[in-house]
Amino acid sequence: MMQDETNAADILMGDVVRLEDVLSRDSVSSVCKSFFALFGLPVRVISHEGDLLADVHRDRPLCNYVNKFSGGERHCAQTVGAVRDLEPSGATLVHSCFTGAVYRVVPLEYQGRPVGRIVVGPYVPAETRKPPSSLCEVDEAIDPAAAHAHFETMPRVREEIAKDISAHLRGVLELLVFSGHRAQLASTMQVASVRENYRELAEKNEALKTSYEELQQLDQLKSTFLATVSHELRSPLTSIIGYTEMLESGAANVERHVEVLQFAFEVVAQTSLERFEMIVIAVCYGQSVALGDTLFDALDAPAAVPLQEADTPVGAAGDHVAHGAPEVAADDLT
Repeated sequence: MMQDETNAADILMGDVVRLEDVLSRDSVSSVCKSFFALFGLPVRVISHEGDLLADVHRDRPLCNYVNKFSGGERHCAQTVGAVRDLEPSGATLVHSCFTGAVYRVVPLEYQGRPVGRIVVGPYVPAETRKPPSSLCEVDEAIDPAAAHAHFETMPRVREEIAKDISAHLRGVLELLVFSGHRAQLASTMQVASVRENYRELAEKNEALKTSYEELQQLDQLKSTFLATVSHELRSPLTSIIGYTEMLESGAANVERHVEVLQFAFEVVAQTSLERFEMIVIAVCYGQSVALGDTLFDALDAPAAVPLQEADTPVGAAGDHVAHGAPEVAADDLT
């Protein structure tokens, strides 16, 4: 499975970071197996970082025979390591083996940048008639006749054919790289779009949360405002209703104290009008709720004048009686 870890700058520039990021091992192995089935040549694909992505080959009798000897095994390991580490710089390299076979190392590039390499071989060039002397020199125990017989079983390809096969395989793999890179860019852009949409939704959600909290505060302020206005409207009305009921029920001696009752009514009415006026002003300027109890405490007036003992004049009860009010005894109101 292709890995998702890539460099953001390379993605923005449309570059391939690693061959493993855009090619799956299964797809590369499938292509290499088809080439091996057609031409019988071993194929290996190695990334620029040295990771083996595909290895399609068949053990050859010559390699198995040479690896039976310590000297041959050591030289085979050295040859394979050298081929694996070759870094072709834009041009195909041909590396010779001590057995007389060769490895063709073909660079893989994408948008002018090396992303890996293809190793074709080992195979014996068709022009080579007999094995080199180095085949038997790597170990004294190697039988020249047996080595020569195994050498004849190696696959043979003319250099022109090997060059064409390698170029064709390179073209197929680079096409896969192109297709995989485009798919990676599309996937990356989709992920970036989803992340951006998520970020926008998170911001909108936060804004909605803030608006909801503000609406809750406004609702609380509205409730406080209505409760306060209701209280301030009811207080003067209570006083007016109280005096009116006294007059209607005859609880007060209207004939004897009509002047006192008229003055009290005027004081209450005047106070109520002032309170109503201040409430309207505060509401108009949007200050009634902000000022809270401060405004209404300043406007509070007593709903009734406190009375002293039976023969004490109302005027001596304190500052609650307005200036100029007629004096009256408490028992006169009964």
